[in-house]
Amino acid sequence: MTHTETQFFELLRAGLWGAEARKELFEGATDWGELFRLSKEQTLFAIIFDGISSLPSPQRPPRAFLINWYAQLAYIEETNRTLNKAAANLYKQYEEQGFTPVLLKGQGIAACYHNPLHRNSGDIDWLIGEKDYRQANEWLQSQPNVRKDHETDKHACYKVGEEEIENHRYVSRQYTPRTDRYFQQITKEWFPDGCETVCLENTNLRIPPATYNVLYILVHAVDHFITSGLGLRQLTDWVCLLHHYSGTIDKVQLQKHLQRLGLLKVWKAFGCIAVHTLGLPLEEFPFYDNTFQNKAEIILQRIFLTGNMGKNNKDLKNRPKSYLGNKLFSLRYNINHQIRLFRLFPGLSLRYSGYFIYTGFRQLWWDWRKNEKAVKKWE
Repeated sequence: MTHTETQFFELLRAGLWGAEARKELFEGATDWGELFRLSKEQTLFAIIFDGISSLPSPQRPPRAFLINWYAQLAYIEETNRTLNKAAANLYKQYEEQGFTPVLLKGQGIAACYHNPLHRNSGDIDWLIGEKDYRQANEWLQSQPNVRKDHETDKHACYKVGEEEIENHRYVSRQYTPRTDRYFQQITKEWFPDGCETVCLENTNLRIPPATYNVLYILVHAVDHFITSGLGLRQLTDWVCLLHHYSGTIDKVQLQKHLQRLGLLKVWKAFGCIAVHTLGLPLEEFPFYDNTFQNKAEIILQRIFLTGNMGKNNKDLKNRPKSYLGNKLFSLRYNINHQIRLFRLFPGLSLRYSGYFIYTGFRQLWWDWRKNEKAVKKWE
């Protein structure tokens, strides 16, 4: 780890936990430009700013950097306030229509942060469930200023004004029929009557129960890691959730879920990052295993290479624009990526590879059928 990366994680830990950063790390040369870039790349501007604020004045960045950082901080805080209001209002509207929405990720997890307004926000995700999914989508589309973006087997995505909204039929899909059935089963065990709540804008919103939620946030992080790319923000979500609910997590149930989903080794590797790199107290992490530290270091290297959501992934630059060229490019990238993944987690790699091949051929078939229909239409 470079000196700048060591400084970055020191500021990140201080910001996450409301602690003081070690000033001696910043008494020599500090590349504030690189720290600013990393904060932007990993969408952790406000958390890093909190860490900087704990430093004595002589160790803080020059005024020009502070002004820029503070501008980003103000924007993040205002965006969070806006999203909190939007989530609370839409939640009440869904309930008035007879739906039972559950807030996933996002603003529900922000409430677990030392400063909830300092989490970089994203979209608003609702678990609607299979029964009400179509009706909820139809109602949302009937509202003014709503535009449908796209839809998958898992969810439908909308733009509501400036906000991005996702209505989920399923929380997540797994990569084999067996693990997917199990994940859907444990979701049905608590949805919708076994929820916990979070208070946003004086409104209590349903969120998943703690044990399920720490499992789901890991599943979500792993999905990004093996596909587009994982950012540290997904991991800070996870550690804040683990910290907030450390006294209420059912470790017996959690271990059972991890084993049935084939994710216990992945959990332990990411756990080394949570404890050693992000500063989660050891006693708050279930099933800690220091022997996975080497895997954790490889994961961290990959996180820095790809950036948040893979936006800095140089391997994905210069993608061909032609349909066939794009498909071959994706195939080549995924083969190389799965070779790397196999060295880390062979079982996970094999499960995902089978899923990737299946969905790839299904998409080819779908594109071919769509093209065939378009041709017949013009004949």
